Amino acid sequence: MQELDCLSKELSDAPVVTKELIDAWDLLKPYLSNRSKIVRHNAIRTFAKFAYTQDGISYVPDTSKLKNSSTFTPHIFTVEEIRRLLYAADNLPVRNNAPTRHLVIPAVIRLLYCCGFRIGEVLRLRVKDVDLDTGIITVHNGKD
Repeated sequence: MQELDCLSKELSDAPVVTKELIDAWDLLKPYLSNRSKIVRHNAIRTFAKFAYTQDGISYVPDTSKLKNSSTFTPHIFTVEEIRRLLYAADNLPVRNNAPTRHLVIPAVIRLLYCCGFRIGEVLRLRVKDVDLDTGIITVHNGKD
C-alpha cells in the first residue's frame, strides 16, 4: 500500500484511486504471478471500495479479469543432483559465526527431501515437536 500511496502522489494531486494509478502500480512489478496480482488487487479493491463510498469517483478494480493460472514449472531433481546436494550439506565447514550450521543444514535438507516438508514447516519446528523415541515429528499449522 505504501508503493501505491507514493505512486498516487507522483501521478496526481487528487486523493482518488484511478484506473491509471492501478495500471501504473501493476507495472512496478511486472514479474508477479497472476495469483500475486490477485492478492494485491484484492487488497487495493477493499480500500478502493471504501474510497468510493467517501468520494463517489474512485475506481474499484475488477479482479475477475485476472485468471489464477500458474506458469510455475517444478524442477525434478535427478539422482545425481540429490547426491551432490546431500554431499554438499554433509560437508559444510564449521564456522565461528554459525557454530551449528554444519549440523542444522543437513537436517533441514533431509526433512525437506525425505519427509516432504515445506521450508516454513521445517523452520517452525521446535525441540518439543520431535519425539526421538517414537520417531514422530509434529508439524503445527502446516498446509493442508
